[in-house]
Amino acid sequence: MRLLPHRKGGGGRKILSRFISLPSQRFRGSFVFVCAGLGDWGTSGAAWYLAANWNDLRSRYGESFGIVVEVDIGSDESARPVSRKPVS
Repeated sequence: MRLLPHRKGGGGRKILSRFISLPSQRFRGSFVFVCAGLGDWGTSGAAWYLAANWNDLRSRYGESFGIVVEVDIGSDESARPVSRKPVS
């Protein structure tokens, strides 16, 4: 997955961010999450989306997956997926 720079649309600036979930090889039954975004809002928006949707995401994609989300600057709760991919 590739992060793209800020993009305009829908009346405000939007940013893309992503996160990846992988099972921990060290701690059985635990997961490692990597949340990354362009700037503070991208990173916090990705983390918010993961926390708010973890149960649904895990049941839908299993333990390893990556998602790119789009976030309106200034609103973590605006995060919405634009690309989803299983990780192998």
